[in-house]
Amino acid sequence: MLDREQVHGIYASLLTAFHPDGSLNEILNRENIRKLVAVGVHGIYTTMSAGEVQSITFDEHQCLCQILAEEAGGKVVTIAGCTAPSTAEAIRRVKVAQELGIDAVANALPYFVALRKAECYRYFQDLAESCPAIGIFHYQTSRASTLLDASDYEVLARIPTFLGSKQTGNDWRLFMDLRRRTPDLAHMPVDPWLVPAMMIGARGCWSGLAVQNPPYILQMYQLASQQCWPEALARQQQYNAFAEAVLVPLTKLGYLDPVIDKATANICGFMHAGDPRQPFLPMEPEHREQLRQAIFERHQFMLYRRSG
Repeated sequence: MLDREQVHGIYASLLTAFHPDGSLNEILNRENIRKLVAVGVHGIYTTMSAGEVQSITFDEHQCLCQILAEEAGGKVVTIAGCTAPSTAEAIRRVKVAQELGIDAVANALPYFVALRKAECYRYFQDLAESCPAIGIFHYQTSRASTLLDASDYEVLARIPTFLGSKQTGNDWRLFMDLRRRTPDLAHMPVDPWLVPAMMIGARGCWSGLAVQNPPYILQMYQLASQQCWPEALARQQQYNAFAEAVLVPLTKLGYLDPVIDKATANICGFMHAGDPRQPFLPMEPEHREQLRQAIFERHQFMLYRRSG
């Protein structure tokens, strides 16, 4: 089981691959996991927002956990997203991950209606008591109806198997408060905040860029780990400029994580991620071509180039 001290590095978001008919593509998911292991990411996680957790059935969750354990177990950290609308269903999914030897799970709070703080605490306590042999992360996302602050994490830190959080926002006052009040927990951001967060003690990040051009984000992490701040910040600023100029306008058109991340990954060339599952539709050809041109003509650093 993963413990708090072992959490560090670049954790890559597996983009769940489907066949054109919408069924789970086990072969392609296995291939993509093997590619991530070979390129040197520190961990792989399934079924959060970009992994289309909301459309994954229980049987598909079990299949994804099994292939993750078989292809990456013992080689990199393995994490299963087990978010569900009820505590009972979340426990059911966490038990699968635990039984298959996955290192940890990452759960957003049950969504649709806001929980009281006492209900949030009880949710994670129930997960830990029902599944004591697996680590637990909180996936902090605005898509859940309740956000946690540093005082909440102080309560959750009392759970021995609670490891930390994936922080998707850009509230730096919150992140600094988390580092000050819960220093033993592993709070890590997403790609646009990797280097600034590591400057105040983060141990890495939860990364979508790691399935688009993994050497780029791995080098950024390595530079930050060595405290080569000017070089690390230069890479961070280059990526953030791409995100601001290219990705943000796509979100304003209504495209969300599964659509943008899969289209970008398919263009960058590291892996083939296929199309999202309905209700998400693939990016419109016009917008996909604009994304391709932006990457090839103005942001070539995003392109994956095999060494040797």
